[in-house]
Amino acid sequence: MGNAQSILIVDGNEGFATLLKQSLEQDGGYHAVLTTNADDALRALSSTPFDLAIVDLGLENPDGSTLARAMRQQKADLRLMLIPIQGDTLPPEASDLNVQGVLSKPFFLPELPDRIADTLARSVDSANASAMLAIEQAIAENPRATQPIVTDPALLDPKVTPIVTEPESIAANDTAPPTASKGKRSPASKADHTAEVREHIPEIVQEMNVLARDVNATVVLLSCKGRLLSHIGAISVQDAVGLAQATTENWRTAARTAEILGQELSHFEQSTEGGEHTLYSLAVIEDIILSIALNTSVPLGMIRHRAKSAADTLRDILNSK
Repeated sequence: MGNAQSILIVDGNEGFATLLKQSLEQDGGYHAVLTTNADDALRALSSTPFDLAIVDLGLENPDGSTLARAMRQQKADLRLMLIPIQGDTLPPEASDLNVQGVLSKPFFLPELPDRIADTLARSVDSANASAMLAIEQAIAENPRATQPIVTDPALLDPKVTPIVTEPESIAANDTAPPTASKGKRSPASKADHTAEVREHIPEIVQEMNVLARDVNATVVLLSCKGRLLSHIGAISVQDAVGLAQATTENWRTAARTAEILGQELSHFEQSTEGGEHTLYSLAVIEDIILSIALNTSVPLGMIRHRAKSAADTLRDILNSK
């Protein structure tokens, strides 16, 4: 096959997968490997440097989303093309997978090579990797990061603004998400967000501290469009700003993906594992993002449940008059 790009196909329908493999090799000049279950797919991925994995979300034990997440964790730069169970819409549980392409059934076979080429041309966003690297470096340099979370006293002082000045590049891109309807903006502007957070900072920090304690988090931060609104933990403000910018880039990527698929980003939620830590983020209001960095030993289900509860509380606080 020479320098042909390698594609891993994971589909429980062996007949369909065979047809896909034949088309990729004969019409696209790719090298394709066919698997029909998660175990075989993960074994193949561990032994072969694939450029792309095409995963059917209709798989069982585990389901396709779970497999795709495991593949992303095993190989961070792997391009993913998912086959939805119905239509061309991905389920909510696949929203954080950084997908490069969607292949719906049925599809017009002659179009397949071009669709694959387009997917392979899309880069895998590096924001997640950068965010996790920042966490690991900050913890390595600051042993206190493994100790109980402490509040930055300045955030409780109403005379001190909790907003950290962001680089000009972030400020210049401080716009509504790509999916915003024409003539519409988020419910609150940048100034409104700042005023809301400043007005309620004692309650916000209190809820962030409770969340950090409940899940034994290393860092909890609140950000908006790349700006660090508030953070608690033992990492530096500079590192916290870096995490805020990385989570914002993930939010922007999710919005762009939704736009490409002809949808609006109604919900943002993402989890990323790197080293010994997990970075979990979700939207509180529009583009106000709550992020938690914590040890990977904490079950994801517990993280999601507690973070969503905290987000609900923060949403009530920010919406209060």
